[in-house]
Amino acid sequence: MNYQPIKLLGGVIVQVDLDSHQTTCSKCKKLIRFGITTSGKYMPVIKIGDSWQSHFTDCKFANTFRKTKIDEIEEEETNQELLNSL
Repeated sequence: MNYQPIKLLGGVIVQVDLDSHQTTCSKCKKLIRFGITTSGKYMPVIKIGDSWQSHFTDCKFANTFRKTKIDEIEEEETNQELLNSL
């Protein structure tokens, strides 16, 4: 693996494995890579010329991938229920 820090347009830095193959966005079908943010979350990124940017800025389906606060709360409750059942 060849993780390199990449500075996205806007200043955010993510770690991207430049040796991994690109994949396609499941909605818009553009070529993307996944970067890892400083908080450990995966972010789809796209290279445009010599610059990188978050794919969320150019994907017309970006809102379908974002979790709402309700989604996050329900996920935490489900995880807690699973832990309680152990």
